[in-house]
Amino acid sequence: APAADPSPAPTPEPTPVPTPSEGEPSASPPAATTEPTPAPTTDTEVSAPPPTSEAPTPTPTPTPPPTTPTDFALGEPTVTNDSALLQRRVVVPVLADGGTDPVARTVTVTVAFDGRVTFRGIPGGGWSCDAQRDQKVTSVTCSTTFAAGQGGTFPFKVKGVRPAGTLTLTAPDDPRADNDTTTFRSRGWLLPL
Repeated sequence: APAADPSPAPTPEPTPVPTPSEGEPSASPPAATTEPTPAPTTDTEVSAPPPTSEAPTPTPTPTPPPTTPTDFALGEPTVTNDSALLQRRVVVPVLADGGTDPVARTVTVTVAFDGRVTFRGIPGGGWSCDAQRDQKVTSVTCSTTFAAGQGGTFPFKVKGVRPAGTLTLTAPDDPRADNDTTTFRSRGWLLPL
């Protein structure tokens, strides 16, 4: 009988794996591509209102209350004997009643004397007159400006035997004329014995 060969059986050669050469597509599966994900919207996002063809309605301006002019009036004159012989001091209240007109007003007072007298001026000032102190006159016109809604007094001095006269007031927008006139009359001058 033949003898057994003691050499081992041949080992099979590994099968080579082909590698892709340049220019040939790879056998591996293509890489996955990712699509951009849209940003989530929130509830606070405000969209613009659709355009309209109507013009916006203007807000009405409130109407201010109507203004009423101040009613100026002449009060009752006070006549007193002054220190100089035959000289009188006359003080006439200039009243201002009501009115919501928020402006100062110029008031003019005209004194028409019953006869020729000597105008002795305005004590304390505040009024401008068309006659000078110690001027002989039959009338005098004086003006001043009062603050809004305010009145005052019209004082003047006059010299004569028994001075008397009529006073007339004028003021812009004065609503009444029936209270703009008054009169004054002096008593006789008593000489000491």
